[in-house]
Parts: sequence; C-alpha cells; structure tokens
Amino acid sequence: MKLFKVRDAIYYENGNDKAYVHNSQIGIFDSGDGNALITINPQIMGLGYENKYQVITPVVNVYDGNGFAYGSNVIDIVKGLSFSTPYPMLARYLDTVGDGSGNKSGVGDFSSVSRILKIQPAAGEVFRLTRMLPSIRDDAKFNSGSYGNGTTLTNGIIIRVQDDDGTVLDLTDGDPIIVNPDWAQLCFDVVLSDYGTGNETLNSRWTYAKSGTELQLVGNKNERLEVVLADNFDLVRHKFMVQGYKIQ
Repeated sequence: MKLFKVRDAIYYENGNDKAYVHNSQIGIFDSGDGNALITINPQIMGLGYENKYQVITPVVNVYDGNGFAYGSNVIDIVKGLSFSTPYPMLARYLDTVGDGSGNKSGVGDFSSVSRILKIQPAAGEVFRLTRMLPSIRDDAKFNSGSYGNGTTLTNGIIIRVQDDDGTVLDLTDGDPIIVNPDWAQLCFDVVLSDYGTGNETLNSRWTYAKSGTELQLVGNKNERLEVVLADNFDLVRHKFMVQGYKIQ
C-alpha cells in the first residue's frame, strides 16, 4: 500500500488505484521507478494541494506539520486519520490550570491579581478548537453600557493565544471586552435570555472556523488559549466553554 500525506490527511491506494480523502476522489495513482506517483484532480488545482503532497514509500513514520508521528504502519496511520475514525472531541470549560482540573469560574475580584482561564494541551498533544461559548449570568437586567448588570470594567477582557515567548495571537486585537455588546463584535451570535423572573443570561457563540480558521494549540510549544480577567466581576456566573477535537 502506498500512502500520501497532503496537509494533515493521508491518501491511500485502494483496489481501484484511486486516491481518496474523506471519500472524495482527488486523483489517480501511477507507478514509476518503484515509487508511487499521483495525478492531482484538476478540479482542486489552485487549492494548494499540488505543492503539498509527498510520496511515502516504503511506509515509515508519517509526520504531521508539527513533526509528530501519526504512526509507523498502515493500520495505525489509517486508523488515526481516516474519516471513519473521527478525532476525539473536546468539550471543556477554561480553567486556571489549563487541563480541566482548575477553577472554572470567572466570578470574583481580580482587579489586583488577574485571573487567567485557559486550555492547554499536554506535551505531545495537539488541539484544534472550533468554537468558544462564553456565558454571563447576573441577577438583574443587562444593559448596553456595562458588563452583566451594572458592572463597570476598567481593564476589560483579553482573549489571546499565548506561548512561553508571549502572545501569539490577540483575538481581541488590543480592544478588550468592556460592555455586554462587545461580545457581538467578536461572536455575532449573541443571545440574551430572560426567563420571566430571576437571573438573566447572555450566551455567545464564537465559531473560529467561520472567523477564518480553527485555532490550533500545540502542546510541545506550550501554546494555550487564555481569557484574562483583571477587574471585579460581581456576577452570578461567568464561564467559557470551548469545543473542538484532539488530533494528537
């Protein structure tokens, strides 16, 4: 069996000498000089594939773009990357440790000592985050000039991708979240729920894939997604769920 690596996917030869990615044909196999060659389907030329593939023969360790081995044999590689075996799903609240074991609450006075809620893959792991679901709950009516019900933020909320050298990507672009409507500028999908009596809740959905691309965090680079809180958040509930999948 001959395997090809194109970006993060493996294309393999079946009985009809076709190359498939998630059941979509991209080209055909030929052979020459003991190596496997591929002809890229012209319909996907221009997407970058024509310059991204490499021939793998014989099968040895196949690596992703970050240098991590997918596996050293056909079964491991195809099992790990085929569409029929999906990547493990991630659904986790950001917390103070980053591995799910820390404090997940964004309620409290952090004006003197900032609270950083985060998610960070362990060494050897790679996460791809597809969206964040921020949730704010307070005990009275929300308004457009404050955070929650009447909370004034001085420093605001910063959302960023960080590694040991500093900020890799500032997702708030130097303009922290100060008031409730600021979430709509980032997420667009924002719903204020009032169930008649009791607390009100502001729920947002920030889909990274629709903002440009999924967020990838590489454990070996100590990359993490962080929400930085540096004000007094006098709220009933304040949490940040992230969802995605683990590719390594």
